Amino acid sequence: SSTGSNHAPGYHWAWHPDGYFLAADGGKFEITVARPNAEPLVIRRTATPVPVGEEEREIEKAGITYNLRQVDPSWSWRGPALPATKAPMSGLFVARDGRIWVRVAAPSVEIPAAELTPPRDSLAPVTKHYTPIVYEVFEPNGRFLGRVDLPRRARLAEAAGDQVWAIVPDADDVP
Repeated sequence: SSTGSNHAPGYHWAWHPDGYFLAADGGKFEITVARPNAEPLVIRRTATPVPVGEEEREIEKAGITYNLRQVDPSWSWRGPALPATKAPMSGLFVARDGRIWVRVAAPSVEIPAAELTPPRDSLAPVTKHYTPIVYEVFEPNGRFLGRVDLPRRARLAEAAGDQVWAIVPDADDVP
C-alpha cells in the first residue's frame, strides 16, 4: 500500500484534443505543451506559497496513519514531516476547446462543525478542512485567461469556451 500527502507536489499530464501531450510539474507550476511540428511551449507561473496549518497537517498525518494501519496494524510514521505549504499546482485538465485548466493551491477553509462528516469507523480522524476548487485557465497558446472558482465538492467534468460542466453532489451525496 502507498499513499501521499494531499498537498505534496506531483506530476500531472493530459492529452490535448488536437492529439498532443501536456506534462506538468506541480511543484514548480510548469507545464510543457508538446505541440506537433513546433517547439514545445512551456507555461510557467510564480505562485505565492499557500500555508497548510498545523491542525490540518496533524489530521492528514492521522488519516495516513489510520489508512496504512488497515494494511499493517503495527505501521508507524517514519517519514518526513508533511509539507507546511501546498504545491502550487494540484491538477491539469484540457477542455474540449483546447484550453488548459490548472487546479491551483488555495487557502484551506475550516468546515463548520454542523457540516462535519463523521467517519464510518470511529477510530478514523475527522476531516475538518477543505481546499476550495480554483482553476487558472490558459489558451492553447499559453495566454492566461483568468481564474475560475468552482462550488465546494464540485468535480470539473468538461468545459468549452465560457461554459463549464461540473458534477456536484447534493445533501444526500447524490450527483
